[in-house]
Amino acid sequence: MNVVRAFKAVAWSFFGIRKGSEYERDVAERKPQHVTVAGIASAALLVVVLVLGAFFVQQVSHGDYPMALAQTLTVIAALMMILSWLWDP
Repeated sequence: MNVVRAFKAVAWSFFGIRKGSEYERDVAERKPQHVTVAGIASAALLVVVLVLGAFFVQQVSHGDYPMALAQTLTVIAALMMILSWLWDP
C-alpha cells in the first residue's frame, strides 16, 4: 500500500500541484526507496507514452518523426496545463 501512495505522490508532483502540507506528510511517512522506484517507473511510462503518441501522430499524419514528436509534446503540455489550471484556478 505504501508503494501505491508513493506512485500517487509522484503523479501529483509531475503535475506540479502538490500542496506543501501534503509534501511534508509524504517526507515524514514515505520511504525514499519507494518514491525513487515510483519516480523512475513514472518517468519511463511518460517516455513510452510520448514515443507511442509520436508514432501514432506520425502514422496518422504521414509526416516525419520530429514534427510528430513536437506535436505530441505540445498536446501533453497543453493537457497538463489545463489539468493544473482546473485543479487550482
